[in-house]
Amino acid sequence: MRVFLGVGLAALLTQGALAESSYICVPDEAVGFTYDRASHKWNDTRFNVADKKYVVSHGLRGWEWYEAGSSTRLAVSCESNSAGFISCGGQEDVQLNTKSFRYQIIDSIGYTANPSSRFPEGWRNPRIEIGTCAINAKP
Repeated sequence: MRVFLGVGLAALLTQGALAESSYICVPDEAVGFTYDRASHKWNDTRFNVADKKYVVSHGLRGWEWYEAGSSTRLAVSCESNSAGFISCGGQEDVQLNTKSFRYQIIDSIGYTANPSSRFPEGWRNPRIEIGTCAINAKP
């Protein structure tokens, strides 16, 4: 009987740890700027995020942020804190509130970059994206 209870308790604890070690996130909106090469001006825009999904998981390197279906991390150097936030830096700055299940991404690269032949003006579009996440029971 003791062995059975121990196995059952271990299974419950493992399920809880797995449930909290992965989130699936879906964007609601994304706004930002695109560069018009004809007019040489930056214009405000809404980005289409209808088909985007992200996975935030806790692996061997800590928290990691991926676009669903990709093995390339979008944000590195992720940290969590006691307030329930997972914050990541890299090409994009990401914040996930694990209590409200809301996230935001700020992609600030593009407008302030030094234009060159390798990275011409408008090579990347700065944007802010917001969305919601849910605990992914199957990471």
